[in-house]
Amino acid sequence: MVTRRTRRQGVLRRGAGGTVVWVLGIAAMGGTVLGLHTVQRAAGATTVTLRPIASDFNNPIDVGYHQPSGKILLSVNYSNGTPNNFDLVAEDGSHTPFSAVKGLTDEVYIASVRSSACQGGFTVGQSFVGTGTPGAIARISPDGSHIDNPWVTLPGESGLLRGGVFQDRYCAFGGDLMVTTTVGDVWRVTSAGVPTRVATRIGSSGSSEGPTTVPNIPRYGPWAGTLLVGNETDKCVYSVTAAGKATCTHLGFDAEGVRVIPPGESFYAVDFADHAVMVAQASEFTTMVGDILVANETGALQHVHYDAGTGGFVAEQVAKLGQFEGSTFAPARVAVQTPTPGPTPAPTPTPCAGLSIGGRCTPLPITTTSSAATSSSVSTNTETTQGPVTTATAGAVLGVSATSTGLSVPRTGEAGVRDTVALGALLIASAVTIGVFSGRRRRRR
Repeated sequence: MVTRRTRRQGVLRRGAGGTVVWVLGIAAMGGTVLGLHTVQRAAGATTVTLRPIASDFNNPIDVGYHQPSGKILLSVNYSNGTPNNFDLVAEDGSHTPFSAVKGLTDEVYIASVRSSACQGGFTVGQSFVGTGTPGAIARISPDGSHIDNPWVTLPGESGLLRGGVFQDRYCAFGGDLMVTTTVGDVWRVTSAGVPTRVATRIGSSGSSEGPTTVPNIPRYGPWAGTLLVGNETDKCVYSVTAAGKATCTHLGFDAEGVRVIPPGESFYAVDFADHAVMVAQASEFTTMVGDILVANETGALQHVHYDAGTGGFVAEQVAKLGQFEGSTFAPARVAVQTPTPGPTPAPTPTPCAGLSIGGRCTPLPITTTSSAATSSSVSTNTETTQGPVTTATAGAVLGVSATSTGLSVPRTGEAGVRDTVALGALLIASAVTIGVFSGRRRRRR
């Protein structure tokens, strides 16, 4: 065993060559330790970039696609609906009132009919919304000039339509209008205005939101041909069959809105915390087409798909913002805000990686595979205007372990500078130590 005392005496007995070897050994050891502290992004992690639309909005709640105009349709001015309830957003980001409709209260969500194989007798461009009155559904004409309020009143329904309307364009419920209410009831309504209760009181009250139907094909496993309903309190996505059977798939996160990812369409979402409408371009989702996207009210965006091999669902967090409310996919194109360039930072002096003698940096003849190589691999800048991105553990199966695992990723160049500074400090301390011991040796002589 080599104690501090015997190691110090050994150094005093060695000449200059031994001293250099000792310094190099400490430097190499320090570099190895620093390399072990470098944190890297999880392999295979996916990210989606959300950018704000180039406009300001007053308390937006939901976003839809108005096919006749090719524009984004917004529910705005929460919670009293004045001076108007709906805006159309043009390609340049400007917005104008969609209609004279106003005074619809609470969270007003939109189901705007699009052309599909399953229109169910509805007209393209018709929009269906809640009104702030229990059980009441309003219908707005395609040009926004007329509103039927109410169009249908759901019999015996005590819940609001907050967050719960979707026209079944995926043919799971014959093209009907699907409705979920705040007490957890599920309804289907035909284009003729005939309502049928599908399920009663599913999940926790006040939390059933963001429904979508799912195509009846094997890739969706037990979700195929059902209505998916998010429930932020239960941290579930409920799948509801046409026969009314509701099954909770426990996700471990609060599901605010559920969407099927279509090809060639961008994702639009309301960030209520920042009073903004965000967009991620269609190119961000090319590897996810056909899968499910789940937006959480706490601001996380989750990519979910069924794994036939395990018989379960796999989730990964792909984006983060303030607070998701309504969301949709749409083929519309809307300009995004251009970031304002900040001041150019002053150059940072490069730390001396060798010995600083008389104000000059003298490099040591060291050849190692230390932390510099490890740090250079951490080159992804994870600082975005949307906040930190948390990646999910690969292969996390929903219902077993679907909680995303956060990793701390250094900013670009941070790890390399940190390691260089620490290595330089270690070398300087070593040189000072050698000088002290050498002085003592001379005095003894």
